[in-house]
Amino acid sequence: MSSPANIPPTNTGAQVPFPSLLERLEAYSQQPDFQYQRELALSRFLQPYLSKGQGFTLNPLPAEVELAKLYLYSDYYPNDGHLTLVEQARDEILKHLTDEERIWLDPLRHSFMDLLEIVALGRPGSPNEVRLKSLGDSIEYGITSEDLVQDYQPGQMLLTRLIRRPEYTYFPGIAVGLSHKRGQQVYDYVRELQQEMEAEAGAFELGEWQEFTKRFGHVLIWALGQLRLQWLLEVEEQVHFLTSDHTPYLFCIGIYEHHEAKFFNEMLQDAKEWKPEALEQSIPKSVCGQLAEPSALKVWVHESDTASQEQHTLLSRLTITPTQIFAESDSLDHFNDVKHFLASTFGFSLHFKGELTEPPLHTIPEMDLLTDDAPPLTPFVSKEEEHDRLVQLLELVYLGWAEHPCPALNKCTPRQVAHDADAKSTVAQLINQLEHHDLAFLRTGKHGYDYQALRAHVGLDAK
Repeated sequence: MSSPANIPPTNTGAQVPFPSLLERLEAYSQQPDFQYQRELALSRFLQPYLSKGQGFTLNPLPAEVELAKLYLYSDYYPNDGHLTLVEQARDEILKHLTDEERIWLDPLRHSFMDLLEIVALGRPGSPNEVRLKSLGDSIEYGITSEDLVQDYQPGQMLLTRLIRRPEYTYFPGIAVGLSHKRGQQVYDYVRELQQEMEAEAGAFELGEWQEFTKRFGHVLIWALGQLRLQWLLEVEEQVHFLTSDHTPYLFCIGIYEHHEAKFFNEMLQDAKEWKPEALEQSIPKSVCGQLAEPSALKVWVHESDTASQEQHTLLSRLTITPTQIFAESDSLDHFNDVKHFLASTFGFSLHFKGELTEPPLHTIPEMDLLTDDAPPLTPFVSKEEEHDRLVQLLELVYLGWAEHPCPALNKCTPRQVAHDADAKSTVAQLINQLEHHDLAFLRTGKHGYDYQALRAHVGLDAK
C-alpha cells in the first residue's frame, strides 16, 4: 500500500485555475467540428441511460453527467483524427493557457475513475480533511472538502475522479455517494466485467486497477446504471396499492363467462387456499343495499397469513355471479397463480373475455444511493381512477360480446338469440343480470358500461 498523499494546510488558491481549465476544455468540446465526438464520448459513458430498460426510463444523475464530461476531457481519444481536448488546450495558439492552468493538464490527463471508501472525516486541526481508500488497489488519499465532511459518514463510498498532484490530491467536488453495500455491489459488478473482458481477450492484459479504470472507467457508471435499474425493479415488485379506504387494491382483473356457478362454488369449498367471504366485506355497504340479487353472488378470497403480525393480507379474490367470474389480484404473480388455478380446476367450463394487468400510474421516488434497502411504496388509488380503469376493461369485454357464443345462451351468440322471438327474453334477462352485477358497480358504486348500448347491439329496443 502506498503512503497517503500529503495535504497542505490549505490549497484553496491552487484550486482556482482548475475550474477555469475545465471551462476552457468544455468550450473546445462545443466547437462545431468536435460536436460529434463529444456526443459519441458522452453516449458511451452514459450508455445505460440511452435505452428503456425493462419498462423503465432512467435519467443520469447530475453528478454522472459531470463525471461524463471529465471522461471526455481526460480519457477520450477521438476516432476521426482530432487531438484530445487536453492536447488542443496545450497547443492553443490564439488564447494561451496561463501557467496556473497549464500545471493541471498532466494531472487531469492522468486521472482516472475510481471507487473510494471514506475512511475518516476530519481530525483535530484539519476539520475538513477526508481520508479515502480505493477499493481497487487499497491506496489511500487525503483531500479537503467541507461538503463531504458535512454530508457523508465513514464507511460510505464515492464514485468520482481525483486529480493527483505530487504535493496534494484535489477533489473536484463531483461524486456519486453510495452506501457501503451499494458501493460494494458496483465494485463486484466491475470486477466481474473485467474478468469477462480478459477472458474474451484470451489473456490477463487489462492491467492493474488504475490502468483498467483509466481505459474502461465508464464501466463504473454502467454498473451504477444497472444498480439503479435493479433498485427500480425491487421497488416495483414491492409496491402495494391501496384504495382510498386503505384496503388492498386488486389491480389485476380478469373476467370469464360460464354457466355453472353451483359447480364452481362446490369446487372452491374443497380448495384449501380459498375461503368464502361475506359479501359485505368485499363490496361497499352502499352497493350491497342496491343489489337486486345479493344471494346470487359468492365471494372467495385467498389471503396471506403473516403470523408475526397475526394479520391476513388479501392477495386475490374470486367473485362468482350466475354467468361470470371476476378474478382479481394484487400483483401479476398472484394473478398468474389464479389463472393457472382456474384453468387446471375448471378447464373449458370457463370462457376468457378480457383482463387488465397494467398497474395504476404511480411515481417511484428517486433512489437514495446512501441507503441499502428499497423503501416500501403504498400508492393510493382513488375511486375515480379505479372506475376509469374498470370502464376500459368492460369496454374491451363487451366490444364484440353480441357476436360471440355465450355459455349462458347454450353457446349461441346473443344477437342470434335476440332475433328468435321465443328466446328473445332470455337475452334481455341476461343483460339485466350483467348490469346488476357490473364489476365497476360492485367496486365503486358506479356502473362501468352502458348496458342500454349493449341491448341495442343485440337488437333489443328497450330495457
